[in-house]
Amino acid sequence: MEISRGQKLVELSKKLNEVVIHAASADEKLRELSRLVEELNLKSNKGWINHAGRVADGTFQVEFDIHSDGYSSRWPQWAYEVALQAVIHNKKVWVISDGIPYGQNLLQVIMLAESA
Repeated sequence: MEISRGQKLVELSKKLNEVVIHAASADEKLRELSRLVEELNLKSNKGWINHAGRVADGTFQVEFDIHSDGYSSRWPQWAYEVALQAVIHNKKVWVISDGIPYGQNLLQVIMLAESA
């Protein structure tokens, strides 16, 4: 039986709310959190936003880059707003997705303190 996107968000929220992180550095903390996310069969990627902008049809186009891979797609407005702030402030983002990090798969987008 397939778990719905809403159920995955609930499980992700529960898992992240219950976690106690014992790591010292920001990278170690993110690795621990990523491991928890991956236990839910979700994807966890840290990267940067190459571009973010509104398209003529009113949707939001974002390119999320991880090392040598780039994922350009339409993102929902809530995720686009984070991406835009990351571009403005030159920060990396942590993207949690249900599959590859395309707009329709996004579950969470978090701007990190680390510069892009």
